[in-house]
Amino acid sequence: RALDRPPRLPPRRAADRGRVARRARRGPGAVILRRQRDRTPVAWRNGAGVTEEVAAARTGRIGDGEGDRIAWRVSIATVDKAAPFSRFDGIDRLLMPLTPAGIHLRLSGAARDVSQFDVVAFPGEADVASIEDAPGARDLNLMVDRAFGGGQLVRSYVTGARTLRRRAGQEVVVVVALCPTLRYRGEQLEEGDAIVVDDDRTVILSGYGSVAEATVVRATG
Repeated sequence: RALDRPPRLPPRRAADRGRVARRARRGPGAVILRRQRDRTPVAWRNGAGVTEEVAAARTGRIGDGEGDRIAWRVSIATVDKAAPFSRFDGIDRLLMPLTPAGIHLRLSGAARDVSQFDVVAFPGEADVASIEDAPGARDLNLMVDRAFGGGQLVRSYVTGARTLRRRAGQEVVVVVALCPTLRYRGEQLEEGDAIVVDDDRTVILSGYGSVAEATVVRATG
């Protein structure tokens, strides 16, 4: 199961990211609370669904006909009908279904059932589609430019209190609440709220429930 051994996107060597700007453009380091209610859904690249961007950084170079190419992005997509996924050349993807029914995929020609909170990894160039209508189905996505680095997506638990921080070598940690029973700095978190940690500060969550942790690791020499 994904909880026992979560899929990872492997970090790339420094030489491999020569095509990417030296620093992804983002604001100064901070712990940022991003509320689900403040997000605006946007259409998928292929128009077959909608997604909400939770957090992202751009590389500063043009790519894929959409302007500034992403270095990494965390998003929550609505996948409530059978539809092809958008193609993202040069991007590695991790997907975690958030709803109880999970998601039923066709991945490079083979059927693949992914249970709630399990994680599936695939390259952005792969032929992927959801193959069943599932009203209300949503999934959490981590996308990383493979020339920029790698990533990990895993579900974890808070039991009373839990300390989270960015570790050495990590570019960013995005923590997404999977239930409405957690608090951060005295504020109630709703399902889908996210905390973005891109410096060395410590995040303390309280309550009882689960979170998804999306971690991006910068390529090293």
